[in-house]
Amino acid sequence: MMRADLHDPSLRIVLLNSIPLWGGGEKWVVSMGRSLTERGHHVRVAAREGSPLAARAEREGLPVWCADMGRRFWAPGTRGRFRRLLEDEHIEAVVANVGQDLRMAAGPCRWTGTRLLQRRGLHRPIKATWWNRRIYRRLDGILVNAVAIRDRMLHECDLVDPSRFAVVPNGVTVPPRDARVRSEVRRELGIDEDSPVAAVVGRLSEMKGHRTLFAAWRKVTGRLPEARLLVVGDGELARECRKAVVRDGLSESVRFLGFRDDVPRLLEAIDVLASPSERDEGTSHAVLEAMAQGVPAVVTDCGGLPELVQDDRTGRIVPIGAPDLLATAIADLLSDSGTRLRLGAEARNWIEERHALPEITTRLEAALRQLIRLPSGELGPARQAAAPASRALEALQVRS
Repeated sequence: MMRADLHDPSLRIVLLNSIPLWGGGEKWVVSMGRSLTERGHHVRVAAREGSPLAARAEREGLPVWCADMGRRFWAPGTRGRFRRLLEDEHIEAVVANVGQDLRMAAGPCRWTGTRLLQRRGLHRPIKATWWNRRIYRRLDGILVNAVAIRDRMLHECDLVDPSRFAVVPNGVTVPPRDARVRSEVRRELGIDEDSPVAAVVGRLSEMKGHRTLFAAWRKVTGRLPEARLLVVGDGELARECRKAVVRDGLSESVRFLGFRDDVPRLLEAIDVLASPSERDEGTSHAVLEAMAQGVPAVVTDCGGLPELVQDDRTGRIVPIGAPDLLATAIADLLSDSGTRLRLGAEARNWIEERHALPEITTRLEAALRQLIRLPSGELGPARQAAAPASRALEALQVRS
């Protein structure tokens, strides 16, 4: 497929995501879509009709293409409509999310010559099914947001050519500091100015480790009865979590705030972020946003989290499923303002140097251009010796 203008250096891409909920992957689509658009690239968001992603992208001024879905699959006729979109807008690459998006886009991309890429933000293996073998060996590239995700995908299966990976972590906007916001948010929440406050931000689901956190929080309040925990997010475990807090006598110290679209503002009011994830975690937006605010994070050694937090430099790292150690790390930081401020300052510096949105956008631009230029075709293990391409992509990796 030819570009509309061969001398135009801009990218022409579709960010395809059919998830019906709002989460980190959907946040990435909007954030990077807007950032790429501001640099003059043509970006189209393709989403499920009526999804939070479609609404948020439209609100941010991004052009959106929508289609209906049943419980698992895109509606009949979607492939034809998607093919026309690729042709009409001279799209060079589709960056798809989950498997159903790859299955829908594969045919239209092959027909039009558009490159098909996947963006993976979860630390999960690829199941070696017949369909995955067919799709992954024909992908033109995979964008991952953590080295741990790439390494797990390569270790547990042979479906992907290593030269087709690019590691581009999530990026965030580093906000100006404003002490007034901290006071405003605490007044709104009815929390004393001097109370030690921790927060957990994310979907209330099995992978996020809320049960472990609540077990740890009993020990934290044993040391610091005035401590408060903000639970930000919603999900399938919301009801269970609320019952557990009441059962364990934590109602006075735990506040459920539900889904919020002002998370960066809430983070201004806290002292420590907890991220007790137990599986699947990549580059957490919540951890990045907290660090950008100068808030140290206590995280588990899950997936890509240790790539964000350096133990006793920008935060603390504890083992997965260890409530006693989690409690000690949180309580130590809540009770020691000197250490907390030191780690928070280093965390903010780390984000400014390695995860600021402009720098990450530049890395994403380079990765997309490199992957689009690679030869297309069958990509099985026989092509793992593609060292020049692999070395070119390795230069794009974020420093560890």
